[in-house]
Amino acid sequence: MDNTTLVSGIDQTVALSLFQILTIVLFTLAIMRAIGILSRRVTVHIQQAGLSTARQARANTLLHVGLGTLRMLILVLAVLMVMYTLGINVAPILTGLGIAGLAVSLGAQTLMRDIIGGLIILFENQFDIGDTIAVGAISGQVEKITLRATYLRDLDGRLIVVPNGDVRTMSNASRDWGRAVVDLNIPFDSDIAKAVTTLQAAMQEAGHDATVAPYLLEPPEVIGWNMITATGIQIRLMAKTQPGQQSAVAAMLRQYAVRALVTAGIRFAG
Repeated sequence: MDNTTLVSGIDQTVALSLFQILTIVLFTLAIMRAIGILSRRVTVHIQQAGLSTARQARANTLLHVGLGTLRMLILVLAVLMVMYTLGINVAPILTGLGIAGLAVSLGAQTLMRDIIGGLIILFENQFDIGDTIAVGAISGQVEKITLRATYLRDLDGRLIVVPNGDVRTMSNASRDWGRAVVDLNIPFDSDIAKAVTTLQAAMQEAGHDATVAPYLLEPPEVIGWNMITATGIQIRLMAKTQPGQQSAVAAMLRQYAVRALVTAGIRFAG
């Protein structure tokens, strides 16, 4: 075999390998694009299916996590196929991955704990994308959930990444129902009975407000004397609301209460 034949054979082998790699890359990109199209179509279908808000959030969460995991598996498979095309024996690598997995389970316990925590969050449906939750001193709206972490957007617009393994004690303000609470302080020498009567009338009016009523599950109520503070007597207003609407309802109740007390000539404690 002369040098020309040898070079020609090498060129053909290289060309064939490059063609196979290009095919793998194009096929992978095509699958990724198909997954993106499928994701958008399923999202639209979920929105048009007439599901409740909670079921929509649950479906979107599972769709996001499931497709994200599928993309990762496809990328890993594509890399292994490219390595095999280049003549790299992937069998020892796969065996090594098993050994590495054992090492990871022993050495990277934090990562494994986060992944297990993510699975528990999904299986128990603790929260969904769009829910407002608090984890310890951190609170915000859930924007993204992966197997490793949960992404929250707080009131200041900051994106906070919470490892799922750290989600131990969590409160969800968007599940089932909520409660709007408004505390008002009035001076000790105020006519408390008049203040309570005034607030009861204001809460009855607020309960019929078209901007508040759709969010109420029960009529607003005046608790009356809630506690004594250093500056006066605290009167509490409460209302059972749709999940996630506590702040909006509380703002409207406070507006009605302040206007009614000012009109009645009742001052607020400093």
